[in-house]
Amino acid sequence: MEGPPMNSDTVGRQPKRSTARTAATIYEFFVVTLFLSYGLAVVAAHEGHPAITTDMLLAIDRFVLAFLAVEFVFRLWRATDRTRFLRGNWFDLVALIPVDPSFRLARLFHVVRLYRLVRSSPVLWKFFSSRETFYILLFAALIVLWSSTGVYLFEKGVNPNIDDYGDAVWWSIVTMSTVGYGDISPQTAGERAIAVFLMVSGIGILGAITANLANLWIKRGAEAGPTDALQDLKAKLHEWTDRLEALSEAEYEAMLRTMETVRTAGRFAGGRRWGSVPADEARVDTAQGE
Repeated sequence: MEGPPMNSDTVGRQPKRSTARTAATIYEFFVVTLFLSYGLAVVAAHEGHPAITTDMLLAIDRFVLAFLAVEFVFRLWRATDRTRFLRGNWFDLVALIPVDPSFRLARLFHVVRLYRLVRSSPVLWKFFSSRETFYILLFAALIVLWSSTGVYLFEKGVNPNIDDYGDAVWWSIVTMSTVGYGDISPQTAGERAIAVFLMVSGIGILGAITANLANLWIKRGAEAGPTDALQDLKAKLHEWTDRLEALSEAEYEAMLRTMETVRTAGRFAGGRRWGSVPADEARVDTAQGE
């Protein structure tokens, strides 16, 4: 079954939608990369890594500040009620306070800026705030806690590389991530059994995290299309109402069908989102009256 003919306005919007989605994808990758890079730089600097000097951390911090400032100004510019926006986003201003890395509370401000970077990315925010991610990380933490205790009991006094509980935790995390640096090798049968369990569990946990992140990314892309379609219909309605007295009979009938579709999108099946409305029900031939 062929769909309705596309008018010149609809055809013209397709490149704009494609460009907008491409820009959104590039923005997401940029924010994720910036979040990971900034997080690694902050951790390395506070651990005293020789490659991350105070001047380098300050330069990275200023770059993040500049990005967050531009992002905040852009959202403020787009806000319809700027006073309400400022009241509801005052915490964002805290993240924009510049601090010297030698300042005692500098680490706190670094954490605040990392949090703001997460909030700047819809995919990152949904990932970290989703219930699935919480359960996955909780399950991983319980496994690390259990395995670290077991390894510490098995290897304490037997393995010279495990002096305290922190060494056992390090070994558990490295083994579960399937990296396996080899700096700590199992010496007992008990530790080998725990290592096998950790490696199998780690593969499953990493797969679950990757699948959850990919699912959120796919959902975000799927929601963008129907939202654009609804906005197109609303724009067409505005165009018709501006010249209501001059509408032909065919245009008037097309306007009524469009109004019903937009109304159905908001109330379909007791409040389902527009993205759940079948495409056939959302399709309106707005070109008939033109």
